[in-house]
Amino acid sequence: MKYTLSGPPIPLARPRLSKGRVYNPQEKEMNAAEWELKFQAPKEYLEGPISLDVTFYMPMATTMSKRKKDHLIDQPHASRPDIDNLLKFLLDAAKCLYKDDSQVSTVIARKIYSDNPRTEFTIEAL
Repeated sequence: MKYTLSGPPIPLARPRLSKGRVYNPQEKEMNAAEWELKFQAPKEYLEGPISLDVTFYMPMATTMSKRKKDHLIDQPHASRPDIDNLLKFLLDAAKCLYKDDSQVSTVIARKIYSDNPRTEFTIEAL
């Protein structure tokens, strides 16, 4: 099944400590992504091992010239944020699709430049 999260891909941030308590600084973004996926998801969880194929469409800097932007579209993105942090956020946000992210046994991930930033991924049962 294919899913899409709109907006620029978000990397997972570390938990923060304030006033002796640990909190998640991305709670709002995580909840928004989870709700967006719930509307696209079937009602049942996937069981057993699953495969994940992800494409992160990364935004281009607004200061780039139009000529450079046209050249970069669909080219590999090789700067921050790191792909592992993008995957961690996605796996946590997609918990409405499967019981536990430990079920993910195969991952194919890529980051490319796009003028329409988003995250597209496919989940398949193995």
